[in-house]
Amino acid sequence: MKHLDLDIYKAYSGEEAMEWLRRTKIDIVITDIRMPKMDGIQLLNAIYKNWPQCKVIVLSDCDQFEYIYNTVQYNCTRYILKSEDPDRVIKAVEDAVNEIQKTNEIKGLIHQAKEQINMAKFLFQKDYLVQLLHGDSTLKINKYHFEQLKIPLNPEIPVILVMGNISNIPKNLTYWDKMEYLCSIKLIIEQKMGIYMSNVVVMDENYRFFIFVQPEELLTNISSHKAQDIYYEKTISFLKEIFKMIQTACKEFNHASVHFILTGVPCRWEEVFREYDYFNQLINYRAGTDLEMLMIDNHILYNKTEKMTEDDIYLDGLSQNKSLDWIKAYFRSGQKETFFELLDQFLNPIKKVRSKNNGLAIELYFKVALSLLSYINERNLTNQLASKIDSSKLMRIDLHDSWEEAVEYLKLLCCAIFDLQSEEKIDRTNKIIQLVQRFIVEHINEDLSLVKLAERVYLNPSYLSRLYKQVTGENLSDFIDQERIKRAKELMQTRNIKINEIGKLVGYENAASFTRFFRKMTSYSPQEYYDLLLDQDRH
Repeated sequence: MKHLDLDIYKAYSGEEAMEWLRRTKIDIVITDIRMPKMDGIQLLNAIYKNWPQCKVIVLSDCDQFEYIYNTVQYNCTRYILKSEDPDRVIKAVEDAVNEIQKTNEIKGLIHQAKEQINMAKFLFQKDYLVQLLHGDSTLKINKYHFEQLKIPLNPEIPVILVMGNISNIPKNLTYWDKMEYLCSIKLIIEQKMGIYMSNVVVMDENYRFFIFVQPEELLTNISSHKAQDIYYEKTISFLKEIFKMIQTACKEFNHASVHFILTGVPCRWEEVFREYDYFNQLINYRAGTDLEMLMIDNHILYNKTEKMTEDDIYLDGLSQNKSLDWIKAYFRSGQKETFFELLDQFLNPIKKVRSKNNGLAIELYFKVALSLLSYINERNLTNQLASKIDSSKLMRIDLHDSWEEAVEYLKLLCCAIFDLQSEEKIDRTNKIIQLVQRFIVEHINEDLSLVKLAERVYLNPSYLSRLYKQVTGENLSDFIDQERIKRAKELMQTRNIKINEIGKLVGYENAASFTRFFRKMTSYSPQEYYDLLLDQDRH
């Protein structure tokens, strides 16, 4: 008998049992149907009201249907007659324990799964915000995505952006030690920031910390613009003091010198990448010192923009977009329509520029051009493009009479690349079909199952079936049948091969199966068709 390690409580009445149930959680209850003051049915009702997962074993010397019916209404209840073998009760307890253990294991797996999902969401959250810093224009910024990624901020109101840079990361650290060092600093920042305001801290690929901050008052209340300005000013003033505390803590615990750069005013989420670029410029202002510094970027930020026209400011924003990976991504996936929508967003503003010497227009043009050149070289498309467009003009702005002409050239080049992709796709598809057909013809006497054919061209069987139908307009099985009957007729023309041998040579080991197949395809049996050929020869 299996040994069970259980805590046992004994009660002499239903009321006493209820007292135990009120004082502690009970996993298994063994009870009689009839007890003083409270019978077993009443006890069951009370148990499942408070502890619905509790397992109950009901004992009785009564086999009346009413009692059995009333107890089995509960999923976790077993009904045992007192007259039955005592081992039956022990077995019921063992089963109940096993069920509890299994339930606990499932709960543990669910908890583990939830933890992994939360960890994954944290990684996705970091990737999302870092891509936002890089200006990925394909990202959607809305409440739904923020909620899904558990970003505790509001995408509809401006955000204060802060950069923290460590100037003295120890050299010769292993990767793991470096991550531990950086994570400890990130933890200090999160702990200090979390006490006072809503924020998210992420680390970019250059091991710099970026903190997204919003006043808590604006996350729960709708306020006027004037009130919002007051809250943001108060938050920025407060941040200055918090960063001094963080710098002191990092110095004491990690000997780390952390420099912070803080935007003097909040920015819209769509313009975060511009702030990121300004931070990259401002970080050089601390050269030559390892003292902790807090820098506010208002002066440099607005001196720069005040000297620019409205169109230049827009071009500047586009040119700061470091991530043009979508160009390759959409080429690879063949999403032509979406690709050109994004390309227009980048290139159409250049058309308004009159001067060919506009530095921002030149920078933006070459960002796109270099991404295209990279993809062309990656796919080795230079020679193929030569028959469609002069690709030598890609890196020669001087060969275009205007920015409008230059933009149209880039679009034509992109069209040519998509056309090549389409042609290559058709060519690859035709080669697959030809390879399958050739294999069938050359191995007509072998197993020609869809699985085997799919293995020959490294495709999923169902996909191969759909692809063949889409390209040829007929089922793959029909082609196999046509080739088999064609080969069978050719063999019959020789007159010196037996019919059962012909069946084997076209893939039918069983003569009856070959006969059914032949009649289905020709309306004749093999022998009738053979006799028909002989009759034609006589005449």
